Amino acid sequence: MDDRLKQSNRRGGRPSGGATQLQALARFPEENPNPVLRVTRRGDVLYANPAACAVADLFANAQGEGISRLAPALMTTLRDAVDSGGRSEVELTSGGRDFSLIFTPIAAETYVNIYGRDITIRKRTIADLERVQNWLKAIAQHSPALIGLKDCDGRYLFVNRRFLDIHGLGEDEVIGRTAFEIFPPEIAGPYSEQDRQVLKEVAAVECEQTVLAKDFPRTHIDVKFPIIDRTGAAIAVGMVSTDITERKHMEEALRESEEQAEEASRAKSRFLANMSHELRTPMNAILGYTELITDEIYGPIPDKVRQVIERVDHNARHLLDLINDVLDLAKIEAGHFRITPCDYDPAELIEAVSATAEPLATSKGLDFEVLAAPDLPQVFGDLQRTTQAVLNLVGNAIKFTGEGCVRLSVDRIGDHLRISVSDTGIGISSESQSAIFEEFRQADDSDTREKGGTGLGLAIAKHMIELHGGEVAVDSTIGEGATFTIKMPLRAEIPEEVR
Repeated sequence: MDDRLKQSNRRGGRPSGGATQLQALARFPEENPNPVLRVTRRGDVLYANPAACAVADLFANAQGEGISRLAPALMTTLRDAVDSGGRSEVELTSGGRDFSLIFTPIAAETYVNIYGRDITIRKRTIADLERVQNWLKAIAQHSPALIGLKDCDGRYLFVNRRFLDIHGLGEDEVIGRTAFEIFPPEIAGPYSEQDRQVLKEVAAVECEQTVLAKDFPRTHIDVKFPIIDRTGAAIAVGMVSTDITERKHMEEALRESEEQAEEASRAKSRFLANMSHELRTPMNAILGYTELITDEIYGPIPDKVRQVIERVDHNARHLLDLINDVLDLAKIEAGHFRITPCDYDPAELIEAVSATAEPLATSKGLDFEVLAAPDLPQVFGDLQRTTQAVLNLVGNAIKFTGEGCVRLSVDRIGDHLRISVSDTGIGISSESQSAIFEEFRQADDSDTREKGGTGLGLAIAKHMIELHGGEVAVDSTIGEGATFTIKMPLRAEIPEEVR
């Protein structure tokens, strides 16, 4: 090319258009950022561009002494290219950089062109990818989950150690094979169908599977997901399978325990219901006879006998109240508790509660106050059950108040009726306030022994009000009394199953 440029210049001064193109072409090797060389078949350097001159390990002698021969390490590749008459490639590391060198013999010529390319970044990228790949493989191999990879034809490309251990298989028995070549049809069929779904929808699929482990069948949760290329097309199916056999066994054991507990609870409820009925019948008879005696149906009785009979009557009625509480609890737990709703005036409720509570309060030297808002609207609910719930609250207030008063307040809040029972009694600690609505629980065991009771009143009251769609809350401070508040809809929506 240089000879042709010289001839063009001798012809006439300024280079022609063709000569200009030749000059431009001649600059290509010089401007190329990658090494370009021309050497004889014996390794003598005929030409080296600036990029090649900067790579010291290309040459046999130091750069300061002139570049004359190819490095001995490259001579084998040069001979291979010359002998084969075709291209040969070798990689060279020099100055912390990596190069790919392609030796290309020129037919009918005595020289070989060498084209270099800086592959440092590519080599580092490949090394990084290999390092990450090794990390991921190590994670997969040590994972307690079964991990696998299949191609679009369903052939396994990779499975981890856990997969092989669980199935009792060797890697050569799995890789390159489909599920139908490894597992029975009833297992392989669902596997393959899920793979097809993942590839078709290009979306993950989660399902519960039975795995034929080498020891016994296990239950797994499989998550299968697509491996996609740059275009978003699925090119493989990945799988992560987690053994949930122990969890399933625990769930089954828990379910059986719950069933046993529920059956025990039902048996207890049946027992309580039967016993309550058995006790209530003779108790009513006792009350009937005491009433006949005190009414002197059988003739006059002495004062001493009357006092004894009145004590019997009082204690029998107290015992009957306890039996009724137990019977109500049994009905609640057995699902036999019923609500009979109707329209009623809140004044009826206030009158019924006052008629029972006022004598009890007076007998203890307590004041019983009633504060009712005027023009209270009609309420739709079960008057008897609501009265029972309020009486339970009032009865507790009287029982745990030594002096002062018990107050019943009734007003309207929006579309709800609010009934509050407050006292000046001993109060309830904050720790006990959440427990007092539980069955057979009271604020303090010592009070239970001193005041009596079963600890069922508040639990039953809460349940009755909740069946009306309402709620019961308590606000109390030790030594300052307590306030129990019922808030229930004016028009209760009673579930059909409890009507």
